[in-house]
Amino acid sequence: MQPPGDAVRAFGSAIGVTILSLFGAAWIFLPLLSRHSAPVLYVPPVLLMLLLVCGGTIAVRKNAAAARSSMDPGFRRKIGRVFGIVNAVEWTLVLIATTLLGRYGLSWLIVPVIVIIVGLHLLPLARLFERNLFYVAGAALVAWAATMALALPATLAPVITAIGTGILLWITAAILLFQTGIF
Repeated sequence: MQPPGDAVRAFGSAIGVTILSLFGAAWIFLPLLSRHSAPVLYVPPVLLMLLLVCGGTIAVRKNAAAARSSMDPGFRRKIGRVFGIVNAVEWTLVLIATTLLGRYGLSWLIVPVIVIIVGLHLLPLARLFERNLFYVAGAALVAWAATMALALPATLAPVITAIGTGILLWITAAILLFQTGIF
């Protein structure tokens, strides 16, 4: 199994940009929807999400052919296997946490705890994809969620944590676009 070349790394990063952009949007839109926010509040996040997703999509198309032709099949299997395991553990922990927190009357902690789980899930992905940025993003998400859970009242913690999480994911996506030379 050989290490990935530049096209493979750029292709993978472009997919990461798209995923981070969409999940960032979800974290921002959910609190807006839950609070029945004015439609005008959706415009900036929609525009930013579209900008990031378009950048990721352009980069995917630009690097797809070269990445597919040079990607080692053993590397592709390893990425798929480890990525699948990491995400299965993440979603299992989310399910367990939401169930337990809801059962014990701590529903206001569900969002911060999910964000901590998401941040922790980026750590093995940082190693897998050889992206130090994911270590920083993971640590930032954990620190953000823990701080919001400790500093804010129960009525505000979920909303502020979610919006900040979306922004952190978008910042990570934008940095990834620039780091990989996509833009």
